[in-house]
Amino acid sequence: MNCLSFISSILRNFEIARESENSYTVTELAKALSSPRSHGVGAKTGIKVHNFWGDPFEIARIEDYFCPFPLACRLKEYWIYGVADLVRFRKCLPVEVVEVKSYEKYGKYERLQVIFYSYIAYEAFLRKSVPSAFLVLGWNGRFFKKKVLVEWSPSIARQLILQAVNRKRIKRKI
Repeated sequence: MNCLSFISSILRNFEIARESENSYTVTELAKALSSPRSHGVGAKTGIKVHNFWGDPFEIARIEDYFCPFPLACRLKEYWIYGVADLVRFRKCLPVEVVEVKSYEKYGKYERLQVIFYSYIAYEAFLRKSVPSAFLVLGWNGRFFKKKVLVEWSPSIARQLILQAVNRKRIKRKI
């Protein structure tokens, strides 16, 4: 596998998904199956906390690399997409997906987010790697208080995504 061309094709798919009328973001699908509540940190804090940088093309050059990463995959006739906070790559394969939160409490919404990103990474990288899913909690821009492993399986994640898509489709028709 030529890593550079593979990463380029994944980034192209992300752009196709963003422009497709038949697409859903990870955020809207996670919200469809849960009741996200505000943690009162505000947009300014969120921007500061999510100030991650990285070059996705470095994945091809550096054997072990962490960066935010745009992901997209087709599931039936739908595109599912979003930008994962951090994805850890080893030899051009995703091995960890990390969703970062400035707050410490988490629930179904946060778990679904990281599961959905992990599933999309699994599909986008042709099912060659089942990445571990983590929530990093209490991140202040330099340190975090807790890292939680979120158990998931591709088959259950797929079912949950399709369930969320069905809920969103019904709401779009109304």
